[in-house]
Parts: sequence; C-alpha cells; structure tokens
Amino acid sequence: MSVFLDNQTMFEQAINAYKHGFKSNTGCAGVAQYIDESGQNQESGRDQPHCQGGIAHLLETAATAWNQNIKDLFSYSDHRLAVGFEYTAKYNTGHEVTYHPFKNCGDGKVHFPDGISAKNRGLFSPVYEMAHHFFILSNSSAPYVQQVLEQKGYRPEITNFDHPGLGTFIYFNKF
Repeated sequence: MSVFLDNQTMFEQAINAYKHGFKSNTGCAGVAQYIDESGQNQESGRDQPHCQGGIAHLLETAATAWNQNIKDLFSYSDHRLAVGFEYTAKYNTGHEVTYHPFKNCGDGKVHFPDGISAKNRGLFSPVYEMAHHFFILSNSSAPYVQQVLEQKGYRPEITNFDHPGLGTFIYFNKF
C-alpha cells in the first residue's frame, strides 16, 4: 500500500516492522521474531499452509522493498528469510528437520508443543519461484527451495487465494 500511495513514512514503518517486528494481540511481523536461527517459524507446528503463508508474506515484503531499491531485507539477520524457506522446503520435500517448542512473540506462549505438523506436508504454496529468484539475486543459498522447483507437478506454478503465484511465468529462467 505504501508504494502504491507513494507514502515514504508508511514504507519506512513497513521496513522497520519487517526488521524489528511489532507486538499486538495477533502476533509479530519481524523476520527474526517469526523465524528463528534454525529456520523453524512460529507456525511450523500448526500446519504447512500457515507455515508457508507466513514466510511467503515476508518474502513478498522483501521483494517489494527490493523493487524499491532496498536490497538488504534478504540478507537481514544472517539471511533469515532464506533460512526459513530452506527449513520449510526441506521438511516439505520429505526430509526430516529438528523441532523445538517455539514461543509466540505475540503472547509469549508455546502454541504448538507437540512437534512439526505433517498436515498438508508436501503441498507447496506458489511462492518458491519468487523465493528462488530473489535468493539468487541476494546471494542466499537455497538448495531445498531448488528441490521444490524440481518436484514433479510443481511447474508451472499456479496461484491461490493467499499468494499471487504465477512465479514460473514471471521468474523462471531469469538467469
């Protein structure tokens, strides 16, 4: 919205929220609050669509900033966004990952103590082409994201209700 309105103050608030988060009754926005150092995110134990949705919205924010010449969101906090995508992609391509109870930064409670959720495991959100594209541009390593793209039936990437998708059309073979 800030880019559409050409509102620099709103844009800077969004960048600040991406980097440092904010607390409210519904949770946090900061990449380093939502995704920990291992790559696990607050919703890894909930189900895979929510887990992927959270990191996808962070990706969309970083991509919007990139297009406004703010390039550091992909490398922010030791490439935390790529680390989160890698953890999620690794799990959803059939590999095992570690899991630990994750305190929600919104209320400080552990909401999913029983382990990573297998609900909708292997059902990929249409955001991995975009992730792959920007991870290459930002020198972030993402071999498991690449594995998602190589999954039979993933390409062409479609769209869904939560994400614009169509990444195969927009980002495939850009390099």
